[in-house]
Amino acid sequence: MKKSVKAALWSGLAFPGVGQFILKRHQRGMILFVPALISMVLYVKGLLQQVDFVMSKIESGAVPLDPVAISAMLDNVPQSQMVEIAFWVFVVCWVIGIVDAYVLGRSLEVSDASTKSA
Repeated sequence: MKKSVKAALWSGLAFPGVGQFILKRHQRGMILFVPALISMVLYVKGLLQQVDFVMSKIESGAVPLDPVAISAMLDNVPQSQMVEIAFWVFVVCWVIGIVDAYVLGRSLEVSDASTKSA
Protein backbone atom coordinates (compact mmCIF):
# COMPACT_ATOMS: atom_id res chain seq x y z
CA MET A 1 0.00 0.00 0.00
CA LYS A 2 1.30 3.45 -0.87
CA LYS A 3 2.49 5.72 1.93
CA SER A 4 0.00 8.41 0.97
CA VAL A 5 -3.03 6.12 1.16
CA LYS A 6 -1.85 4.45 4.35
CA ALA A 7 -1.26 7.79 6.09
CA ALA A 8 -4.59 9.22 4.93
CA LEU A 9 -6.42 6.13 6.16
CA TRP A 10 -4.73 6.29 9.55
CA SER A 11 -5.57 9.98 9.92
CA GLY A 12 -9.14 9.39 8.77
CA LEU A 13 -9.94 6.21 10.64
CA ALA A 14 -7.82 6.41 13.79
CA PHE A 15 -7.37 10.03 14.86
CA PRO A 16 -6.26 13.30 13.26
CA GLY A 17 -2.48 13.51 13.11
CA VAL A 18 -1.76 9.76 13.27
CA GLY A 19 -0.96 9.65 9.55
CA GLN A 20 1.66 12.35 10.03
CA PHE A 21 3.22 10.32 12.87
CA ILE A 22 3.39 7.28 10.58
CA LEU A 23 5.19 9.41 7.99
CA LYS A 24 7.67 10.49 10.71
CA ARG A 25 6.46 14.10 10.71
CA HIS A 26 5.85 14.33 14.44
CA GLN A 27 5.52 18.11 14.72
CA ARG A 28 2.87 18.21 12.00
CA GLY A 29 1.10 15.36 13.69
CA MET A 30 1.09 17.15 17.04
CA ILE A 31 -0.26 20.33 15.41
CA LEU A 32 -3.34 18.31 14.44
CA PHE A 33 -3.44 15.82 17.31
CA VAL A 34 -3.46 18.26 20.24
CA PRO A 35 -6.35 20.54 19.11
CA ALA A 36 -8.34 17.49 18.02
CA LEU A 37 -7.82 15.83 21.39
CA ILE A 38 -8.73 18.98 23.33
CA SER A 39 -11.84 19.55 21.22
CA MET A 40 -12.90 15.93 21.62
CA VAL A 41 -12.54 16.16 25.41
CA LEU A 42 -14.55 19.41 25.50
CA TYR A 43 -17.21 17.90 23.22
CA VAL A 44 -17.63 14.81 25.38
CA LYS A 45 -17.66 16.94 28.55
CA GLY A 46 -20.43 19.11 27.08
CA LEU A 47 -22.46 16.08 26.05
CA LEU A 48 -22.11 14.57 29.51
CA GLN A 49 -23.38 17.83 31.02
CA GLN A 50 -26.42 17.64 28.75
CA VAL A 51 -27.02 14.03 29.77
CA ASP A 52 -26.71 15.03 33.43
CA PHE A 53 -29.31 17.77 32.88
CA VAL A 54 -31.74 15.31 31.28
CA MET A 55 -31.18 12.69 33.98
CA SER A 56 -31.74 15.22 36.75
CA LYS A 57 -35.09 16.20 35.18
CA ILE A 58 -36.13 12.55 34.94
CA GLU A 59 -34.97 11.70 38.48
CA SER A 60 -36.71 14.74 39.98
CA GLY A 61 -39.98 13.69 38.37
CA ALA A 62 -40.24 16.82 36.23
CA VAL A 63 -40.42 14.56 33.19
CA PRO A 64 -42.22 11.21 33.34
CA LEU A 65 -40.60 8.01 32.16
CA ASP A 66 -42.37 8.24 28.84
CA PRO A 67 -40.31 8.16 25.63
CA VAL A 68 -42.53 10.80 24.03
CA ALA A 69 -42.18 13.17 27.01
CA ILE A 70 -38.42 12.62 27.17
CA SER A 71 -38.12 13.26 23.44
CA ALA A 72 -40.10 16.48 23.77
CA MET A 73 -37.87 17.57 26.65
CA LEU A 74 -34.73 16.88 24.63
CA ASP A 75 -35.72 19.69 22.27
CA ASN A 76 -35.49 22.10 25.23
CA VAL A 77 -32.10 20.96 26.57
CA PRO A 78 -29.78 23.96 26.78
CA GLN A 79 -27.20 23.74 24.01
CA SER A 80 -23.69 24.88 24.82
CA GLN A 81 -21.94 26.86 22.13
CA MET A 82 -18.69 25.29 23.36
CA VAL A 83 -19.96 21.85 22.33
CA GLU A 84 -20.71 23.04 18.81
CA ILE A 85 -17.38 24.84 18.45
CA ALA A 86 -15.50 21.79 19.77
CA PHE A 87 -17.32 19.59 17.26
CA TRP A 88 -16.36 21.81 14.32
CA VAL A 89 -12.75 22.15 15.49
CA PHE A 90 -12.51 18.36 15.55
CA VAL A 91 -14.07 18.05 12.07
CA VAL A 92 -11.66 20.64 10.64
CA CYS A 93 -8.65 18.89 12.23
CA TRP A 94 -9.91 15.57 10.89
CA VAL A 95 -10.30 16.81 7.30
CA ILE A 96 -7.00 18.70 7.35
CA GLY A 97 -5.30 15.63 8.81
CA ILE A 98 -6.55 13.38 6.01
CA VAL A 99 -5.67 15.80 3.22
CA ASP A 100 -2.29 16.74 4.69
CA ALA A 101 -1.33 13.11 5.30
CA TYR A 102 -2.19 12.22 1.72
CA VAL A 103 -0.32 15.19 0.22
CA LEU A 104 2.68 14.63 2.50
CA GLY A 105 2.73 10.93 1.62
CA ARG A 106 2.58 11.70 -2.11
CA SER A 107 5.50 14.13 -1.82
CA LEU A 108 7.52 11.52 0.06
CA GLU A 109 6.68 8.92 -2.60
CA VAL A 110 7.84 11.27 -5.35
CA SER A 111 11.07 12.11 -3.51
CA ASP A 112 11.70 8.41 -2.85
CA ALA A 113 11.12 7.59 -6.53
CA SER A 114 13.48 10.34 -7.68
CA THR A 115 16.15 9.18 -5.20
CA LYS A 116 15.91 5.58 -6.43
CA SER A 117 16.07 6.57 -10.11
CA ALA A 118 19.11 8.78 -9.63
